[in-house]
Amino acid sequence: GWEVAGQSYCFSAPSGALVTEEGSGTAVRDPAPHEVRALRTRIGAQWSGVLERPSWWSNWRAPLADDVCLGWVDGDELVGYMRYRTVGKDGPRGWEAEVVVSDLWAARRSALDGFLRVLSTTQPVSPRIRFAHGVLPADTPLRQRISATLVPEGVRDWLLRVIEPQA
Repeated sequence: GWEVAGQSYCFSAPSGALVTEEGSGTAVRDPAPHEVRALRTRIGAQWSGVLERPSWWSNWRAPLADDVCLGWVDGDELVGYMRYRTVGKDGPRGWEAEVVVSDLWAARRSALDGFLRVLSTTQPVSPRIRFAHGVLPADTPLRQRISATLVPEGVRDWLLRVIEPQA
């Protein structure tokens, strides 16, 4: 067998700092799951390689009822996917809303710009956007693009151990 270890980070950013210029493409609600899987596979290959997940993974990671799932389509191609939710929490001035991004994939800058514009529109509701653990891996265009406004909020260590890899 073998094992690999790493860390995932959680960040937040002021929603007003995410405003970007207009670009090509359109946001669509609830893109087809097979298109999202294909996008993740294509983009994931840029880092440590494609991780082929077991068949039960998609159901376990399926969006919850309160999640907003957006695809970014440029021409006829899905070039981005984002999943987020608005949650309530107690804050210094009473109840506050917080937007939490739990999934973000952008194959093109137009998708990244589009998603940042969508998130910036939540400013009246949520002054900060939280990017959950693992959403912003190091050395990605998104993290590089908004690094000046990111505030680290936590780190998680992780370990993947494979006992009997198939040859």
